[in-house]
Amino acid sequence: MTDDLHAQKIGLATVTSEEFLPGTLVMLSSFLTHNKWFRGDITIIHKNLGDASVRLLTDCFPNVIMHPISDALGLRLDELAEVVPWIGIRKLQFGSLETLSLVDQDRIIFCDSDLLFLDSVEQLIALPDPLICCGDGAFYRGNSRSRTDFSELPPTAAKRLQLQEPFNSGFMILGKSLLSEVNYQAVLSMITADRWQSDATGHTDQMLFNLLFAGQQKLVSPVYNYTLSHRNVIQQSRGIALPDAKVLHFTGPAKPWLPMEVLHRADDDPAIIAAFQMWHDGFVEFLTRRKLATIQRS
Repeated sequence: MTDDLHAQKIGLATVTSEEFLPGTLVMLSSFLTHNKWFRGDITIIHKNLGDASVRLLTDCFPNVIMHPISDALGLRLDELAEVVPWIGIRKLQFGSLETLSLVDQDRIIFCDSDLLFLDSVEQLIALPDPLICCGDGAFYRGNSRSRTDFSELPPTAAKRLQLQEPFNSGFMILGKSLLSEVNYQAVLSMITADRWQSDATGHTDQMLFNLLFAGQQKLVSPVYNYTLSHRNVIQQSRGIALPDAKVLHFTGPAKPWLPMEVLHRADDDPAIIAAFQMWHDGFVEFLTRRKLATIQRS
């Protein structure tokens, strides 16, 4: 990393809950293992995380800042869930929007808690673009998304209707120009019942990020956000296979810390077994990191 980048305040942010805590622990451990250059704050966005879980995070990782979901966002989501009931079980997915309020950072690496880092992302930090991310499933299928309901559109659709180069919001690097109170308030104002009453895709925060930052994104290779639910289309369209991944993303319900979900997913795609093995290797690395931290404190 250049001296100029060393001078920047670069942080990492993620969203977690009691259910997702195993994923968060492995994600953070694998990120720090493969990104020795990182010295920034780790912001944990959460809602009502238990004291024991907070202690575990702060004991195992440096520079942890606990960031509860704001009352303003919580109220918006409560109002939305009253009209669109299925939102109720997905409210935490909107927690990523809190990243925009971290205005004291020069750059934020946002990571879903179901990521596994297998290599460094340092070379992405040097890119000058305000938003660095990877495509979503529609993008890899050669399609765009609708500006109105975020549905997938073919290339033949009218350009005025299309969100070009739609991206997955599970791994993003956001620059200083995007981290602002103006953008935070703008995205809160986009949480309306009308938007989801006509939505058939089931997307939450990802739709809002795509709408808010349309045209500002720089898409990089899917090796940096290898979404397992789109593994086949990524391999077919880009020639990138599972062993090429630098960052694995366990999209879908089959999280590697949920054995029965894994069992069913492996029946559909046996290659996923290798990905789950990688995650469990990462879990062992986390346990080793935790043990060493315990020894150093004693």
